[in-house]
Amino acid sequence: MNRFRRRNALALGLLAALASIALSTPQANAADLSECQDQPNSSCLVLGFTTGGDDLRGGNDNLNVTVSLRGVSVTVPNVNQSGNWGNGSFHQVGIDLKRRFGHQVMPNEISGVTLHTTFSGGIGGDNWNLQSMSATAQLQDLLRNYHLTGLAYRSGNPLFRFTGEHKDLTINW
Repeated sequence: MNRFRRRNALALGLLAALASIALSTPQANAADLSECQDQPNSSCLVLGFTTGGDDLRGGNDNLNVTVSLRGVSVTVPNVNQSGNWGNGSFHQVGIDLKRRFGHQVMPNEISGVTLHTTFSGGIGGDNWNLQSMSATAQLQDLLRNYHLTGLAYRSGNPLFRFTGEHKDLTINW
């Protein structure tokens, strides 16, 4: 019985630590793409983006994400939903992998993502400084338990500057 109590105390301590981390994490914009389903046997890719000193304009200047599995890929258009991602802001995008690929996707199947902007370039064209990007696989099993797997985290100052001439960034893991 003592072992059971210790295990429960450890689990509660871990949950409290995770809750404090979640509460200190910047909140994503409600307008960002969120396809993740709260249902058994689901799989989702959660991408976090932090904008640096130059915003993603939105409107006609948007971000598409191509998710690559081993041998197949799918492009999700306009994940910012034409919204502006202002300087210094955090945004989270959830992509329903089961819906997009037709089966529950396991974390080790995902090989990377390509970020592609729709910028026109030239005078009046947008630029965007991506400061950091994270990728997490989120699985929900048949008993509705969540399993999270960190896939990638990249950052820089900026990590990448998107322009009309430099529209693509591929991140593999």
